Amino acid sequence: MIIGIPLLKGYLDDGRSIYYLEEDIRRKFQKDFVIKTFIPVVDTNIDINKYIREDLDTVNGIYIPIDNDYNKIILEEAKLLNVPIYGEDNFIEKCRNREIKNNKRDKTIGVISKYIVTNDTSKVYLSDRLRKTLFLAGANINFIIPVQDIDYPTTRGNEFSEFTNEEKLLIDNIFKDIDGFLLPGGFKLTPYDRYLFEEAVNKDIPTLGICLGMQTMSCYKDDISLVDIDSYINHKQDNDNELTHSVVINDNSILYRILNIGKFMVNSFHKKMITPNIYFDSIAFSDDNIIEAIEMPNKRFILGLQWHPEISYEFDINSKKVIDYYISLL
Repeated sequence: MIIGIPLLKGYLDDGRSIYYLEEDIRRKFQKDFVIKTFIPVVDTNIDINKYIREDLDTVNGIYIPIDNDYNKIILEEAKLLNVPIYGEDNFIEKCRNREIKNNKRDKTIGVISKYIVTNDTSKVYLSDRLRKTLFLAGANINFIIPVQDIDYPTTRGNEFSEFTNEEKLLIDNIFKDIDGFLLPGGFKLTPYDRYLFEEAVNKDIPTLGICLGMQTMSCYKDDISLVDIDSYINHKQDNDNELTHSVVINDNSILYRILNIGKFMVNSFHKKMITPNIYFDSIAFSDDNIIEAIEMPNKRFILGLQWHPEISYEFDINSKKVIDYYISLL
């Protein structure tokens, strides 16, 4: 059975907005359900009520964590469609009896969740900036949350258990519902991120890695090998509304063909740099010779960027070109 749970808006310590699901809620409902997160489409040109109705058609029931304006719309539409609401009598039985549709949307990008602890609460989250950019660019989002009964933000890398066959099947089903895969920036790299990326490579799904996402790619079939940056160039800017240093691109790369330019400015928000990986071509560098972009040859599209094109999408033409090209492949 599938339960729909809307993401809630919150903020990171740096003030950036996110949409999140608390880990306690995820782990509670995953015992009996597959969770489909409802991603708010505010600040876009999408018809909110229509989008919510399409989401509701795909779930056996819903759980509403808190009462807010967006969730009120979900509740109103759920009542009109007779969707079981958690807290009602005989909720589980009603969910079992409800027929659902597989309303897969076009150009659906599977975005893997990132992990954080704020206000002493573990959360998996989606960057609000990435959410808005992908919707503006014409894509849809499947928010990929962990499938294991483990608190992801607080569990150390060597403490994660191996995936069971049932968990691997859940992961395989995720890839049946997406056209592209995206590894976003964040603060923590887990075995789940690495496993999903390996699956994306095996299935040759168009994949974009951003910041930590590129760093995750660089560990493909290898140990994690990230190095602290010690440079005269600022790789950790404070302002989202500027570009801080230049990169030079190899002219035989896919990225060069997308941008048709050999040198341009990017933003920068990272403290570590990658080391070369034999499965990737390093195709862009900053002036201090730090690798800024990688591509996997002989695949449809597997590109890692150390900068954040989703942050500068609305004011930088090169960022827009990368995102738009990626979505055009789906």
